[in-house]
Amino acid sequence: MDKSMGVSSAVEINGDFLVGQASQIIETQLPLRVPVVEGLVIPSKTRGHVLRMIDSRTALVRWEVDTVISPVFK
Repeated sequence: MDKSMGVSSAVEINGDFLVGQASQIIETQLPLRVPVVEGLVIPSKTRGHVLRMIDSRTALVRWEVDTVISPVFK
């Protein structure tokens, strides 16, 4: 099933992210693992909207990812 998926995660802003001109959009240059959901990875070059800054280096980011969802049951 093809669909867009939104995920919010806390992200430490460092050299792996590009910040957009308005400083509200960031882009990951490397794949980003979401630690709360095993196996969920935000692909590189995905842009996210900064919802709020948690501290001077950490932001809460909303990622919108176009993905193919194929559940795996163990």
